[in-house]
Amino acid sequence: MKAIKRLFFGAFCLMLCSCGPKIIFEETVGFENEVWTYGDSLNFEFSIQDTSKQYDLMVDIGHNARFPYQNLYSTISTIYPDAKRMDQVLSFEMAEKTGRWYGKCKAETCELTIPLQTSVRFDQVGDYVIGFEQFSRKDSLWGFRDFTLRLTESIVK
Repeated sequence: MKAIKRLFFGAFCLMLCSCGPKIIFEETVGFENEVWTYGDSLNFEFSIQDTSKQYDLMVDIGHNARFPYQNLYSTISTIYPDAKRMDQVLSFEMAEKTGRWYGKCKAETCELTIPLQTSVRFDQVGDYVIGFEQFSRKDSLWGFRDFTLRLTESIVK
């Protein structure tokens, strides 16, 4: 009887783990010495084959809990398969005005997931490039461990 319960519990856990959104693309870039300099561009290239589906673009930022700013300004560049380029400046809010970090922090490290776009459709088949550049008043921002771009199929229809 115990073996049947364990088997059922294991199958149930496996089923729960497989119910998440389908990851189309995920790439992480680490920062040497936890520093993101003004000239360091983070470029992520992925391919879209199905323009009828909806997708979610998420950014994960890993940073030191002593990062000195409430937000991060970034220039985001999108290059479409037809070579058209679109640039936008965006502020990633990382902490409340009180200084409490958004996301999850343990000791000296924090992880923050930010939805960049949800339920978006790509209107062209082919390769896309999304680039991020830090756009602050400081040449070098200390305290960044890693930066991840994740593209998943949207679960909202």
